[in-house]
Amino acid sequence: MDEKYEAIETNDFLFPVRGIKYSGKELNSGFPLGSIGTGYIEIAPDGKLERTTIGNEFVKPFNINSPFCSIEFGGEKFPLFLGNKNCKEIHYWGHFPFIELFYELNHPLNLHLKAFSPFIPGDSENSNIPGAYFYYEITNNSIKDVKGNFKFYIPKSMNFGNNFKVKKIKEGISIEIGSLNNISLISKNKEAEVFSDKDLLGGIRIPFLLKGKERKVLTFILSWYFPWFKDSGGETHQHHYARKFTSSSDVARYLLLNNKKLKEKSLRWQKNIYKKDYPFWLKDALINGFYSISKNTLWVDEDRPDRWYPEKGFFTHSESFTGCPITETMVCRFHGHFPFLFFFPDLEYTTLYAFKHFQIENGEIPFSFGRPTSLRDPRYHCQHPLNSSEYVQLVYRYYLRTKNKKFLKDFYPSVKKAIEYAKTLDYDNDFLINEHPHNLPGEFWPANQFYDIWPWKGTSCYVAGIWLATLSSGIEMAKLMKDKKT
Repeated sequence: MDEKYEAIETNDFLFPVRGIKYSGKELNSGFPLGSIGTGYIEIAPDGKLERTTIGNEFVKPFNINSPFCSIEFGGEKFPLFLGNKNCKEIHYWGHFPFIELFYELNHPLNLHLKAFSPFIPGDSENSNIPGAYFYYEITNNSIKDVKGNFKFYIPKSMNFGNNFKVKKIKEGISIEIGSLNNISLISKNKEAEVFSDKDLLGGIRIPFLLKGKERKVLTFILSWYFPWFKDSGGETHQHHYARKFTSSSDVARYLLLNNKKLKEKSLRWQKNIYKKDYPFWLKDALINGFYSISKNTLWVDEDRPDRWYPEKGFFTHSESFTGCPITETMVCRFHGHFPFLFFFPDLEYTTLYAFKHFQIENGEIPFSFGRPTSLRDPRYHCQHPLNSSEYVQLVYRYYLRTKNKKFLKDFYPSVKKAIEYAKTLDYDNDFLINEHPHNLPGEFWPANQFYDIWPWKGTSCYVAGIWLATLSSGIEMAKLMKDKKT
């Protein structure tokens, strides 16, 4: 498998890293730019902007389907996407949260795009910024001078409002778009100027003059701000990022001021992985496996009279907004929560708090918080032979990660209730939880455990094994709580 991975030279690392550069002509879907709970914009393999959820279109992403940058020189103008005669190929390399595009042009210029949204393990606040950096490195491969213009623009198909405001800033220029300042585009290049076109919401042009073999980097920041949304149950929520920012231009200024720090920290954890003597495929999986975080997470937080969630708000990770939209199924949390347990325990806590909050009187823990995007419509009696047991283990894992005795004291009563409920699912008195399929004859669903379409009867090693691990976790927590009666 490792033979697929080629050495890639990049100035972000002091050593060559190995990755797969895909052909833009071969891939079917693109890379998401977005932080935790901010929505995302997808750069398609053909170089266009494609699907986006920044305007809160979680289940049905809005399809932009438009190029967003172009080059003018030698009396010629061409957008940068596959399908344009002057763009022969785009080589596509992702190392989350970074996406890099290497353009092959029918001209003496080389073009390399590096884009990312901040993602910093251990720093949830700086991993919750609704914006992205775009660094375009232009190289003149000829010995002659090349003069031209580079353009970065917001396509009209994004359709987030026609209000348009231009601002001069200290290091360049800023565009604000939308009646609520929904989108901002900033260039930190002093030569930057605004341009307009009937097919665009707005754009920034940067003139350049490259001598033979000279290289230049042009930097842009794209930010967004859509703070309120309604979930599928009709309840209104505010994104956590609105607690920190007041507009898209506010976001853009923060990204501008913290450019170097956020980039270095978003790369630091990757460097540690790339240095390891792991197989190349494992390094790739450890880094790019995080992509779902930018596509399928919500983090809500607001002051309201009926606020029930803790100080940090309420964080959820959907199984897949577009594939199987269910808010925080226990199966996905139990098997897939480790990145948040290890790197963002403050967010992990909010999700555990919600499971405790929605525990019902008999001790049962919900299967999920709702669907497709409902956050306060918990579902019970689905996969119930496992949900309450696994909640107990999640609480114990959190304690092992944090060693927080106050947390354990607060959650221990709900742990005992969950164990007592799970004990009632042993219907043959062999001290093991049984399968509880509720499927009709001839049908396979609901099987009522995580192998959804394979109904089993009696005692299975999977459900019973989870239960034994739950009892073991419960015993250890009882010892810590000095609870000898349990």
